[in-house]
Amino acid sequence: MRKIDSIEISDVGMFFAVDFKAESFLWNMVRRIVWMMNEGSSGRLAVDSIGPDAHQKPSRIGLAPPEYLVLMDIDCGIEFPVDKRASLGIAKDIERRVRESGMRAAFAQSIRGLL
Repeated sequence: MRKIDSIEISDVGMFFAVDFKAESFLWNMVRRIVWMMNEGSSGRLAVDSIGPDAHQKPSRIGLAPPEYLVLMDIDCGIEFPVDKRASLGIAKDIERRVRESGMRAAFAQSIRGLL
């Protein structure tokens, strides 16, 4: 069992930023929570099937793709230096991945229109 201290969701343009704060996490815990948030908000998963009082649990809880999840910070009371050049490289890589993902989604949408 783990306790999540807070979850903050921010609309940052093309996507949402979800900030989890806790002392520790279980393996794939955040990926499962993000998957359920995505499935619930899109209507593919009944919202009342999520949570401790759910009457009907989902048959399968998936994992959000790791490409969309970025570990931004670990606070363990020690200050670590940030390499600005590495940070810029990571930011460019994330931008590229978001663009590619958007292009794939647009392509899939256009194909659905032809079928």
